[in-house]
Amino acid sequence: MNNILKKLQKFGFAKGNHQILNNEELKTLKTNIEQISKQQDLKKNPFVEICGHNQELDRIIEKILSDNTVQETLKSLLGEDYILWGGGSVRVSVPNDKGLILHQDAPGETGLIFLVNDQPKSSTVVLSGSHFFSRISQKLSWNSPKIFYYLRNILSPLSGKAGEFYFWFYKTWHGRLPN
Repeated sequence: MNNILKKLQKFGFAKGNHQILNNEELKTLKTNIEQISKQQDLKKNPFVEICGHNQELDRIIEKILSDNTVQETLKSLLGEDYILWGGGSVRVSVPNDKGLILHQDAPGETGLIFLVNDQPKSSTVVLSGSHFFSRISQKLSWNSPKIFYYLRNILSPLSGKAGEFYFWFYKTWHGRLPN
């Protein structure tokens, strides 16, 4: 966990160091997400709430969120009384997604990304170390496709195999490459 914390503090994001779910649980998670995703128009809203659909899926989500490394990392970063929000939300990248240019999210938030599928060339990217920049999203916008095009060569994709996970600070500049 100390290695995760050091990388997170240095780069603004850090990959977990172990698999939380076994292969059968990963398969069940993916199958359930696919079934739930079919019930909504992902082009209009690519976020799918997956909690509360069935006990099997809830158990898997609980296993991810109660993993010792996840718990201890979040407690070290945020304290004992942190608030968990969006614990069962999945972002689905649809074909022909135009992406999302670099931005920062709300101050003080920390994220946990769990890869459901292998992501050898992840569309989610971060600008390493940008969490040290002063909060400039209200004064400066990198919301220019031209700037994003040139920056993409220095952005770090959140790549990995299904079952791997990342912590990241929402203050870290991040975006999504076109799919």
